[in-house]
Amino acid sequence: MDELGLTYAVAGLLSSAFFICYTSMQIPTGVLIETMGVKKIVLSFMALFTGGAVLFSQGRDVGTLLAARVIMGLGSSVIWVSTLKLISMWFPTEKRATATGLANSAGGIGSFMAYIVLPFLSATMGGWHTPYLAISSMLLITMALLAIFLKDAPTGMGSHADSSHGNWSVVKENIRDVLAVKELRPFILASLIGGVGWALILWMPKFLMDVRQLSYVDANLVSSSITVAMIPGGASIGFISDRLRKRKPPLVWGSIISAILLSIFVALPTGTSYVVMGFVGFAVGLFWSTWILGFSMVSEILPRKVLGTGLGIYNMCNFVSSIFAAPLLGGLVDWTHTYAAPILLALSTLAIQILIFICLVKETYLWNASLIGR
Repeated sequence: MDELGLTYAVAGLLSSAFFICYTSMQIPTGVLIETMGVKKIVLSFMALFTGGAVLFSQGRDVGTLLAARVIMGLGSSVIWVSTLKLISMWFPTEKRATATGLANSAGGIGSFMAYIVLPFLSATMGGWHTPYLAISSMLLITMALLAIFLKDAPTGMGSHADSSHGNWSVVKENIRDVLAVKELRPFILASLIGGVGWALILWMPKFLMDVRQLSYVDANLVSSSITVAMIPGGASIGFISDRLRKRKPPLVWGSIISAILLSIFVALPTGTSYVVMGFVGFAVGLFWSTWILGFSMVSEILPRKVLGTGLGIYNMCNFVSSIFAAPLLGGLVDWTHTYAAPILLALSTLAIQILIFICLVKETYLWNASLIGR
């Protein structure tokens, strides 16, 4: 922000550009992986994402950065839903939450790189452009590994790719079938509301710099405690859920505890030791990881033939409110010159989400097992 003289609202727009493109591709992603298979789609879109990341590393103006974020949003849009589809093909019910948690943990490692390694390299190398380019180039290694080892489904099971899904009438029918599942509706509502909390997490480094007066490196170090905690948190929550053979209790209690801890984190006074801030932030991320159970629960509700489309719709809803919330929270800071209003808004939406989980969401473990094709 300081290098280009961006306002908070414009910085929020750059963040939203990524989410807009990512979100707009979620339903098409479900259709594409059901039509062409996971491997072809992942490799194609990874190449697009790599190009966008390289362009972003060379950005010196808002236009270039915005274009790069658009390309990166499109390129990354297929990864999570494709991962969930692979999990549904390769893992039995009693291991899927654990597998989903491990996949989330892998994403946490990437976030750790962004929060820790990039700021450190930027500080030592006199800018963020060169280290960002170097990190982006590592995506080529990832693509090579995927090309060699990735398979759509276990041998003899088939990829379940079906060209008929490319027919628009079939796509519309699949969307109708997904939305007709009434047990899915509370998850969609909760995900639409909960994105505001995610947007607050995205603003956390800047909050710590402006309000708690931390340096750029220190603010990212403390903020990273939240995302680092999701590395063990996702796998742990998934494992606990599988062992309990329950999804709803861990989801509800984890959401309650993470909201309370986030309230404590943002209320810590200026001068609080980094150890205390890091500890509370780590606890926030650990319990925040219960969000991965939503995807396990949705996959247990939906029939396999529309699972890709259904997961795409659900993942899209998770990001819709983030698209609007990121610039909204930034705009509120510009308008009020404090973070009080955006923090109150985010915490209020998390409270509403918890009520939805308690009152409307049903237990899904082994739900409609015969329909999902286990």
